[in-house]
Amino acid sequence: MTNCSYLKAYHGYGIQDFTEVEPRFTADAAATRANPDLGRQELRSLIDAAHARGMYVILDIVLDHTGDVFAYPGGAATAAFSSTPYTIEWRDAQGSPRPEWPQPPPSPVPDAAVWRAGLQHSEYFTRQGMARETVGDFFDLKQLNTVY
Repeated sequence: MTNCSYLKAYHGYGIQDFTEVEPRFTADAAATRANPDLGRQELRSLIDAAHARGMYVILDIVLDHTGDVFAYPGGAATAAFSSTPYTIEWRDAQGSPRPEWPQPPPSPVPDAAVWRAGLQHSEYFTRQGMARETVGDFFDLKQLNTVY
């Protein structure tokens, strides 16, 4: 579960790719960024070693929100709660909001959208700003619309 490369979040919950191993959690982050297979192999080895000792591995994954993959009007990472969705600006590979991108671009670079491609639609996010009760973003982590 990889994070957006431009995010400053330290906790690993700014997920961008729900299907990959976060390179920071591997023995060699730089090598894993260059070759994601290394991260997958390392995780598989860890799981195999745990199973060989009669232990199980639980993966902690949050499916409610993603990293800061888009901005609110004016380029802000957060916005006040709104009862209706905002028009958003998806970020480019450098993390800059692009007002001309209310949807992710057709072929985004890895850091310009959330992955897998099936999640690359604005409608799959609440886009309502900061959370109020159970609806909205967790600070700059964008909430997925789990009502669909």
